[in-house]
Amino acid sequence: MKHQLYGFATVAVVLAALVLNVPATAGEDVPFKARSGGIVTNLGFDPVRNIVYLHITGKGEATHLGTFTVDGNREVSLTPGVPSRGNWVYTAANGDKLLLVGVVGHATGPTTAVATLRIVGGTGRFQGATGLLEIAVTFAIAPRRRSPTLY
Repeated sequence: MKHQLYGFATVAVVLAALVLNVPATAGEDVPFKARSGGIVTNLGFDPVRNIVYLHITGKGEATHLGTFTVDGNREVSLTPGVPSRGNWVYTAANGDKLLLVGVVGHATGPTTAVATLRIVGGTGRFQGATGLLEIAVTFAIAPRRRSPTLY
């Protein structure tokens, strides 16, 4: 398996919006800012469908979530014009979850990408949440561990 480190930021630079349907702010746009980092694991490649399967795990800090973990799966189509699919779960420290699915995304360079995720609900205080979240991702290839040389 191949691992890559990633970092993402959803800040004013990237435009981010989150609509939370909670009693105090039902239907209002709520600004959302976050930073996280983690590991992207290549789970395999399907040469028939021309899709790379990835698993994403990480940790971060965000408004409305506080300290959170992220866990997701991504199917990246290498066929031009075929959209990629994915789903993510952001889990706050108290266990409340924010559920997201990938809408659109593309590479902006060899180690950068942008994506729009649709918020499709959640648990706890995020139950009924909807909206869009735009993210910018920066990848770095993890350094290879060298085996000790035996003489």
